[in-house]
Amino acid sequence: MSKKKILILTSIILIILISVAGIHFKMKYDEKKNKKRITTKNNKSV
Repeated sequence: MSKKKILILTSIILIILISVAGIHFKMKYDEKKNKKRITTKNNKSV
């Protein structure tokens, strides 16, 4: 394989990894937000 193909492959893999990590952290953040919202709702109703 030429250097250009290797460079393209590594850049594609990096982009995929970064996007997957971003989605994962966003989902975790949204989960925490929802848990906080649920707990505040429970506290207000009491």
